[in-house]
Amino acid sequence: HGTDTGIGLEARSPEGVIGLSACDQLGGHSLTVVHRDYRNMRIGRRLMAEKKVLCGNERLLSTVSVYNPASLRMCAAVFVTPPVKDGHTLIFADDERARR
Repeated sequence: HGTDTGIGLEARSPEGVIGLSACDQLGGHSLTVVHRDYRNMRIGRRLMAEKKVLCGNERLLSTVSVYNPASLRMCAAVFVTPPVKDGHTLIFADDERARR
């Protein structure tokens, strides 16, 4: 749902909500989560890709721990530009201005 302050998406199954993805309107603060029983089904990728479009492809920023391989794979599949390493995190953004 789009609002003044952010965008929120949900993935549902007949049992209920299985995934959530949200970001602020500027795309600088964002999260994506998928219920453990529904992982490895590309649900997170689809949520992230749609969020990226709604937020503005160039504005979405995602900071991921190097110790989180599932999220790293998800972001690598959605973002076009290679990430920038910052300590123990990788910063994904398709616009250089979003990385600052």
